[in-house]
Order: sequence, then structure tokens, then C-alpha cells
Amino acid sequence: MSSLLIVLPAGAFQLTVERHDGVPVSGYEWQVVEDSTHAVTPGTPSADSLSFGFHRSTNRIVARGHTSNSTTTVNLPDDRRYFVSVVPDVDCPLWGGATCRSAGGAAVPTGEGQVTVQVASGRVPTAQITLRVFEDNQPLNGALDLPDEEPNTNGNAPMGGFTIELDDGYARVQMDVFGNLFGTTYQKNPDGSFVQDEAGDPVVDVIGIGSILTDDNGIAIIKNIFPGKYGINVISPGGDHWQQTTTIEGKKTIDAWVKADEPPFFQEFGIPGPHAEFGFVRPTNDLDVPQGAASTAVSGEVVAMHPQRPPYYGFHEGMPIANCWVGLNDLSGGAGLGEMVYVQPCNDDSTFSISGVPEGTYTLVVFDTYLTVVFGSMPLIVDAAAPASTDLGPVKVFQWFHELPNLLRDKNWFLIKRRRSLQAPPSRTRQKKPTTANRARLEAALEELMRSMPNVYKGSYRSDGNLAKFPHGAEVEMEEEECAPELR
Repeated sequence: MSSLLIVLPAGAFQLTVERHDGVPVSGYEWQVVEDSTHAVTPGTPSADSLSFGFHRSTNRIVARGHTSNSTTTVNLPDDRRYFVSVVPDVDCPLWGGATCRSAGGAAVPTGEGQVTVQVASGRVPTAQITLRVFEDNQPLNGALDLPDEEPNTNGNAPMGGFTIELDDGYARVQMDVFGNLFGTTYQKNPDGSFVQDEAGDPVVDVIGIGSILTDDNGIAIIKNIFPGKYGINVISPGGDHWQQTTTIEGKKTIDAWVKADEPPFFQEFGIPGPHAEFGFVRPTNDLDVPQGAASTAVSGEVVAMHPQRPPYYGFHEGMPIANCWVGLNDLSGGAGLGEMVYVQPCNDDSTFSISGVPEGTYTLVVFDTYLTVVFGSMPLIVDAAAPASTDLGPVKVFQWFHELPNLLRDKNWFLIKRRRSLQAPPSRTRQKKPTTANRARLEAALEELMRSMPNVYKGSYRSDGNLAKFPHGAEVEMEEEECAPELR
């Protein structure tokens, strides 16, 4: 029995690169950086506090090179930690390859003399996305409630024919990793692997048409895509006025993160499910007033939940919410979370009126067309003694993103009072030149803006040329209510 002893110079480590099956990889670029992150030993408490002593955000490159062998010697001081990265000479193309090898890396502990980096070989496994479309009506709440809302079962309508659009952050995606249109299927071996041609690419069975549609169960699967983050949009069938109710961050697009060899489900917390879920409703009025029973007409105005200024932490009604929708869930059945009996868009001025609401217990729900409003709800009880009409007044809801309703256009010193959201018609935006009486307050407010937001309101905007457009002698009528509160 013989053995080989390799003697390394002081302050050096031997780098070896191999595949996951242990076969050496000959020929690769390598690079070593100094590891400036905090050293962590699992299960061992550390006296370092990341809250007060965070590590550097950069790691200095200390050595790099290329070798045609599977091993090389890296000469560096052994009194610190490093991280080594390698890129094999035969790297993976974008769509993978039967003989390609991907990049890899490994940490180098202090004083370590032998470091092995394993790289993946062969084609990088593809990813897939599973999504579900459902009718959000049991109850209407912006979430999937199973089994009550399972499409095409329990008396629920089928949800087939919805078109799926996929974006990767740069453009619309319509082809799989093999360069074929979405929907393309490939020949499989008995063990489930692809039948490959002489170049190592899968053999096409049926070519796709580039579009993905949901089946009657509301399910769609997008197969053979690159690992990464995608944005998904769902388009309802033509002629049907479906309105989306679900969102994860204040927009219709729902994101999905998928890895190589992604399973056909997503599990983050709890029970596995689809990567994305899209709820929809259609305008509905199933309110039924029994013969001789009392009812009421419920009205109100949907407005933003506007925070007060520090040091106060309360809320009051803000500007009306454009493109809002209101719905009613009937809780009188006593089972579950209720059932949607009404949903309609608001009036153009963000008011609503629901006539013929019979006696019962309900939840009033609020959302909007573009899903910029956090889905809101409030209890509503109608008793036998309810008046003919019930005005709820301002119905306040939170928004995903805050808006600044009062703006100053400093270029021409116009004062703008916004009374509606950005989707409001131009006629609701009022602009007038400041009068002599308001000039001092306007200047003071603008100076404060320049101090608090110097990158937005540059001091150079305030010039004699701008002020000259409104000489002190000019009197222009301005109603007090049109002034921003700061200028009153």
C-alpha cells in the first residue's frame, strides 16, 4: 500500500474541483476574495452584534488565475478566511447542455490546507409554475377559501379559458428554455427523462402555440422555464366582465419565485399549494327581500385612510378612492365566513348605494379595479327597525402606496390642490396663481419643502425670474378652500 504526501508552502491551500459524482474537472478559472463577513459557527453564540458592528459590504479580491488541471495551489496568508469561486472552461449555455458544468464556490476557513469545490454537471433542471384561478365569492375576501371556492365542484362555475401572461422583469416570455413556444411537449423515456437527440436536446412531441390557458378547474401549469422570478398576469375570457380581487403587493401582477427542478406546488408556510392564486368576481346582485319584509338602502363614500402628522398617530378620511368596488357577504346562514350576495363598482365620484338590503348580518367589503387599495371589510347589521336608507358616510380603507394630495409646482409658482386620486379627470385639478396675500405663506412653504426634500425641490428653482411672473401688485382671486392646509 502506498500513499502520496503533498507538502504545501506556508500560507497556501490546495484547490480541487470535481463534479458531484467525484469525477475531476480539468480546466477552470478561479478567484479568491477575502471573507469579511462575520464568522458563524452553528449552535455557538457569538459576542459580535450585527446591529452595531456590521461587516463590510465588499470582499476584496486577493488572488485569481487559471489552471488546466483539476488541482492548483493558491499561495495566501493562512491567518484569515477566504471564499473561492470557480468557473469551468466548459460552462453551461443559457439553455443548459448535456455535457456542461456550472460555476461553483466554497468557503476557506482560517488555516485550511485542502479545499474542494463541487460543480453541477449536465443540463440544469428546468422550473415550472402552477397557478389557480377561482371565483372569489364564498366569501368575497381577496383570498382562496377551500373547499367552498373550488372551481367546477360544489356547484361552482368552471374557470377555464383564462389566458396566462408571464414576464421575467425584462419582457413577455412565450418560449421555454429549449427555444420552443409555450405548450410544447417532449418525448419521454420510461423513467420520465427526456428523449434526447444527438446534440443532447429533448425531442419535440407536439409543438405549442405560445399561450397558456386555464382548464375548467382553474389550473394552469407553465413548464420548462428558467429558474428565477416571474410576474404573472391573468386575462379573463373576452366578453366576460371579470374583476380581479387578489394581490400580494398592490397590483394585478403576482410574483412567483421558482428554482431548478421546482415541484408542481409551492410550500412556504403550511399546506402546499399553487405558486400563485388569482381570484375574480363578476358584477352581482343576489339581494332578495322577502315579501313584506323591511329593507334599507346602504350608501357611503370610499375614501383613503389618511394618517395624521406626528406627534399624533391617528387616522382620518383622506381623498376619495377612484375606481373602487363594494360588495356584501351575507353571514346570516350561520356557516363559514359567509357568501357574496352583492358586488358592483362605485359611482364615478367614489360614492355607492346598495338598495334593497334585507334584514341580516353582513360584511361590507371594499377593493378597487387596480388593486391599489388594501382589501378592506367592516361589519354591517340590518335589523327589522332599520330606516329606509342608511348613510355610512366615509368608508376608510388603507392603500398599498401613499399619495401626496397637496403639491407645489415650483417652476411657475402654481398652487395645486388635488381633490381626487391620480385617475381623476383633469377638471378636478385646480390651478391658480397666488395672490399678494398668499405670497408669503407660499414662499415659506416652498422653503420648508426645499429644506426637507433637497433632492426634489432644488434651491435653484426659486429664482427672480420665476417670481417676476407674479409681481406684487397683481391681485388674483383665490378661494381659501383651494389652498393647501399648510398655506391657510
